[in-house]
Amino acid sequence: MTNRFFRFSNRAMLILFNIFFFLALIFAITSPNLILGDNKITGAGTTMVTTFFIVISIVLILSVIVYPKARHYFLLIFVKHQKLTAAICLALVVCWQIIFVLNVHPAIGFDAGAIHEGLINTQDIELRTYFGLYYNNMALLLIQHALATLFSTTSWLFFDLMTLLVVDLSAVLILLTILLLDKKRIPLAMYIESAWLLLFPTIIIPYTDAWVLPFVSGYLLCYVALKNKKFKLWQRSVFAILFGLLVAGTYFMKPSAIAPVIAIVLIEVIY
Repeated sequence: MTNRFFRFSNRAMLILFNIFFFLALIFAITSPNLILGDNKITGAGTTMVTTFFIVISIVLILSVIVYPKARHYFLLIFVKHQKLTAAICLALVVCWQIIFVLNVHPAIGFDAGAIHEGLINTQDIELRTYFGLYYNNMALLLIQHALATLFSTTSWLFFDLMTLLVVDLSAVLILLTILLLDKKRIPLAMYIESAWLLLFPTIIIPYTDAWVLPFVSGYLLCYVALKNKKFKLWQRSVFAILFGLLVAGTYFMKPSAIAPVIAIVLIEVIY
């Protein structure tokens, strides 16, 4: 009975996920921000970089589909030698991230700007009101204040580099989690992370959306390690303590990021 319920619930969740993912994809594709050429809605136009990226992508995809020799080399590089290729791709993406942040580190408004302003303008009445209303951002403010004090800088470049660091740290923790689950999937995970990090502009926004990622990846890693029978009891006890601390840190930084914890609890209770 339990197995049947598990299969049913798993299929139901997959169907719901596919439906919502498909809807998100449709809305993303039809977004006015993705209009190529002159965008009458936003007033912007397609840059040469975007055009070059799209053209090269189409050429590569068609080459792999149409030409057997191109498909052979594709499989040779990205499948047969996937461990080396995936590592190189990930390393190149990290280099690209560093170059991107060093050249693009603008001042950001909204919540990220309020937190940054709170580091240098502690007497502003509006900022005090802001943090009184959005007190969940106090955790990030205190962390950034500690870093600003330690490194004696409050520049946007510095905090963008810190954001890059925490995002990539999250990626490393994800790889460690997959290593515990199935090390054969590591190359595939590195490919996916390469694509994700390549197109992840939030590395220039030092806000909780990015800074909470290592907390989430960390407690997922601790949960997987906790369930792994290869570890001794005292080791799993350490992972359990770390799990609790990371969940608490996640809640204080971004409460919505504990959604996986709710899923973990439900799975543990039901199954």
